[in-house]
Amino acid sequence: MKKVVLGTLFAIGLSAPAFAEAYVEDRYKTVTKRIPHTETVCKIVDVPIYGAHDKTGDVLMGAIIGGVIGNNIKGEKNGGAAGAVIGGLLGNAHGDNRQGNVVVYRQEQRCNNVTRYTS
Repeated sequence: MKKVVLGTLFAIGLSAPAFAEAYVEDRYKTVTKRIPHTETVCKIVDVPIYGAHDKTGDVLMGAIIGGVIGNNIKGEKNGGAAGAVIGGLLGNAHGDNRQGNVVVYRQEQRCNNVTRYTS
């Protein structure tokens, strides 16, 4: 009888894991893919239009100032004439650096390519 009891207990011991509750754990991961695509985006911008700048006043002012400076240099003959010419050239160069006033604005369409992403 001892052999039957031991054999039964041994058989139950081997089959016990089959009756045990199994532990299952779900494993998952969310992956978001970003797919690039290019869009053309256009907008209307105001472009200033400048009026012509009259440089006559700049040349005349430079010539007058250059003439006065040239006349005040001691020992120079006709220094005023040379100073007026140099002053006129400098006044003209100064006038090239300035722009006239804004007369009107023109509307212009400008487009750019923009990269956007779809998830």
